[in-house]
Amino acid sequence: MKKIFYVLSFLLISAATVSAQETSSKPMIIMGDGQLRSHPVKVFITNVNITDEMQPVLCLVGINQKTREKYENVLCKGPSFIPFQTASDQTISHDVAGTPITFKGTMMLFDLNEIKIPFYDAGVRVLPVVTWISEKISLPNNGIKYEYAEVISEDEIYIGNGTGGIFWTAFFLLVMVGIVFGLEWTMKKRPLDVIRIYDGKISLSLTQMAMWTLAVGGMVFAFGLMHLDVPEIPDSLVVLMGLSVVTSAAGHYQSHILKDIKQEIGRKNVNASEKKKRYFSGLSSIINVTVGGKEFPSMAKSQYFFWTVATIILFVYKSSVEGKLWSVPEELIVLMGISQGSYLVRNQMEIGKEQKELTKIKKDK
Repeated sequence: MKKIFYVLSFLLISAATVSAQETSSKPMIIMGDGQLRSHPVKVFITNVNITDEMQPVLCLVGINQKTREKYENVLCKGPSFIPFQTASDQTISHDVAGTPITFKGTMMLFDLNEIKIPFYDAGVRVLPVVTWISEKISLPNNGIKYEYAEVISEDEIYIGNGTGGIFWTAFFLLVMVGIVFGLEWTMKKRPLDVIRIYDGKISLSLTQMAMWTLAVGGMVFAFGLMHLDVPEIPDSLVVLMGLSVVTSAAGHYQSHILKDIKQEIGRKNVNASEKKKRYFSGLSSIINVTVGGKEFPSMAKSQYFFWTVATIILFVYKSSVEGKLWSVPEELIVLMGISQGSYLVRNQMEIGKEQKELTKIKKDK
C-alpha cells in the first residue's frame, strides 16, 4: 500500500509541476492600473517577443454601467489601438501576491488619448486584450494566410482621466471646507476660527496641519478615483503627517500655557474687541510674534511657513507627474523637523520669559 501511495503522490506532484511550467510559459498581460490616458500607457506581454511586423493591437473592452452598452472606441472588434513603440526581449519585475517575480517578454507603448471619457468621469474600467500575428502561411496561389494569437488580461484595469479626477477632487475639497465653515457659522464663529488660538490670532502649527490635510487628503481622493485599488501611502508621508500633528498639538498646548500665564499676570488682549468683527483678521500672525503687546516678524515662523508651502507644492506637483503619491525624501523631512523644532523652541522661550515676569510679580507682592 505504501508503494502505491508514494507512486500516486509522485504522479500528482509531477502533473502539478508540468501544469505550472506550461502556465508560466504562456503569454500574460501586465498592465499597470490607473495609468492616465494623457500619458504613454505601458503594456507588457510576458513569454513572447512581438515586433511591429506582427501588427500587435490593443483592445480595451468596457461596458457602460448605466446604459450597459460598450464604449464607442474600446470595442474589441471595433476601433483599436496600435503601439507607437514596441521593444521585444525586455525584462521587468512584477509583484505577484506580494512577491517580486522577473518576467521576460515585450513592452509596448500606446497613446490612448482618443478614448472618449466625459470630463466628469475620473476614469473608465476596461479589460485589456492584445492580439498579434503569430504565423504567416504561404498559400499555393501566392497568397498569405495569417494565424493570430490573443491574450486576455486576468484583471480589469482603470484608465484614469486627469480632468475628471481634478474636477471631483476640487468639488470634494470645496464641500468639506464649506461644511467646516458652515459649522463655524452655526456657532456664530468666524470661518478661520478653526485654526485660531485664544487671542484671535491664526496659529501657524494649526495652519500647517490644515494645509497638509487638504493636500494629502485631496491627492489620496484623486488617485482613489483614478485607480482600481486604493493608493498606497508612502511611509515618509505618514511620518511627515505625524510630525505635523505632533507640532500642532505641542504648539496648541504652548499657546494655552501662555494664555494662563498672561491671565495670571493680568495682561489683556487689547486688540481682541477690534478684531472680533473682522472675518479674516490675524493673517499676519502666521509669521509674526507678539512681544510686549506689539507684533514683530519672526524668522523661525517664516522659515516654518516657507518649508511647509514649498514641500506641499512639491508633493502635489510630483504626485501629479508620477501618477502616484510622492514619497517625500528623508532629507526634506529632516529640514521640516528642524523648522518645526525651531518654532516650538521659540514658543517655549516666550513662555519662559512670561514665566519669569510672573515670578517677579509674585515676589514683589
